[in-house]
Amino acid sequence: MRDITKSLLSATWALSLFGARQFATVTTGLNNQAPLDEVGAGFDAVTRVAVQQMGETFSQFFDSGDKMQRATVDMFLDFFSRSSSCGRPAPTAAGQQPVASPGADTRIQGPSQGGSWGPMPPVS
Repeated sequence: MRDITKSLLSATWALSLFGARQFATVTTGLNNQAPLDEVGAGFDAVTRVAVQQMGETFSQFFDSGDKMQRATVDMFLDFFSRSSSCGRPAPTAAGQQPVASPGADTRIQGPSQGGSWGPMPPVS
């Protein structure tokens, strides 16, 4: 029990220092992409080692939660990048519909407003 306690405290201490180092790297390297890439690679390496220690059941549970977290982050950041685009739709991935920014004019523009509907069928 003594060895398990020591190991647990060592792991907690190591992760705390690792997090502090990553934070320091991010805050001092905001103007340079290389340190930021290094931070991401460091987190990925620690995550891989932790997942390898989980076993199959917990690894599958981790994968599900990780996918959900990543999708939430993407959705959150997409929302804010669209809302800060000054009324212009943000670029979207293939197959996605652009979402208008809050307050943007979303009405369809006909010929009188400068848009073009193209040829209209004859009225019967």
